[in-house]
Amino acid sequence: MADRAESRDLRDRVNDRSDAQAEWDESLRQIQFIFVAILFPLVGRLMGRGAALKIFTRMAVRYALMTKH
Repeated sequence: MADRAESRDLRDRVNDRSDAQAEWDESLRQIQFIFVAILFPLVGRLMGRGAALKIFTRMAVRYALMTKH
């Protein structure tokens, strides 16, 4: 009888760990989705706008210098 109870208890603990691991894996997938779907495009857009502004400023300054002479 005691062996069955210990075996059942061990199985329950293993199942609990499996459930906790599955929940952890799901949480990691959700965090990865947030990065891939929201943060990376947002950061890329902001960096792209900054780069475009720098390029535009350089070209505007060059054009202004060329038209002065």
